[in-house]
Amino acid sequence: GTPNINIQRDPLNGRLFESFSEDPQVVRILAPELVKGVQSKGVLANVKHFVANNQETNRLGINEIISERALEEIYYPGFRACVEEGGVQTLMSAYNAINGIPCTESQHLLRTKLREEWGFEGCVISDWGAVYNPVAALLGGTDLAMPGPLEAHEIEKGIAEGTITEEELDRN
Repeated sequence: GTPNINIQRDPLNGRLFESFSEDPQVVRILAPELVKGVQSKGVLANVKHFVANNQETNRLGINEIISERALEEIYYPGFRACVEEGGVQTLMSAYNAINGIPCTESQHLLRTKLREEWGFEGCVISDWGAVYNPVAALLGGTDLAMPGPLEAHEIEKGIAEGTITEEELDRN
């Protein structure tokens, strides 16, 4: 139930067998069909790793500099199709950073693109250990930090200081 729809970009990526293709259009066509098939059996598909998690070497610390055009044309289509056509209910964010912001903390990725533009209403789950800053991840749009539970003191402090509102906490 966890289709890896990252674009195959690095032949050294040991997880290529899990993904579909190096072609964004092939991914865009095949991935939502897998999501529909999995979810038709009462199991939630978990599309991963949002977004541009295309290598194993340094994947936890890499900051990928990617233009919005490249994101739109290469990296987003499969994810977008899984949301809009496949109706995916859960999505796993990636370890890497895009343009200086970790994917688990990116309001642009998780709120603007995923929720506002594509209409995703499901749960955003972090990759295992990908939440580097619990407050930034919560504010960025990560709903569930895995493997969890994380220490709550940073979130409690954010609530006490007013950097996290009750509405934001409830949303996650």
